[in-house]
Amino acid sequence: MKSDFTNEGEFPIADAGVQELTVDKVYAKDSKNGRPMIVFEFLATNNARLFYYCMNEPTIRWGLKSTLETITGQKQPHGPVEFFEDDLKGKKVKAEIFHDEWNGQVRSKIKNLISNEVSPGQTEIEEATDINEELEGDLPF
Repeated sequence: MKSDFTNEGEFPIADAGVQELTVDKVYAKDSKNGRPMIVFEFLATNNARLFYYCMNEPTIRWGLKSTLETITGQKQPHGPVEFFEDDLKGKKVKAEIFHDEWNGQVRSKIKNLISNEVSPGQTEIEEATDINEELEGDLPF
């Protein structure tokens, strides 16, 4: 038997800039500090996997609401909501991608999610608020 470990440990990198991503997975998880969050896993056209984290705490739940509105194109109601991975999986969304280095490897990350729809009277596409940069020290890895 033979094998080639030349590319072992390397991850596909999404191109920097604005790209269309597809929702692949959505799940609840606690951060390494025990804070509840919702993780969105997206796939780029080259199969690069990108993660987007939304804290699920009362004082900063607006980021999750904004993310759901951007992905679904629907305003989320005030009050309790229930959403399911099956309803989000396969949805397309535009995102601003940048490159970052972690442990000597370049990784692609999502800076902003961008709404696909423009409301009447709106002149340009609005960006979803990004809290991922604020959470860098509290992520599960």
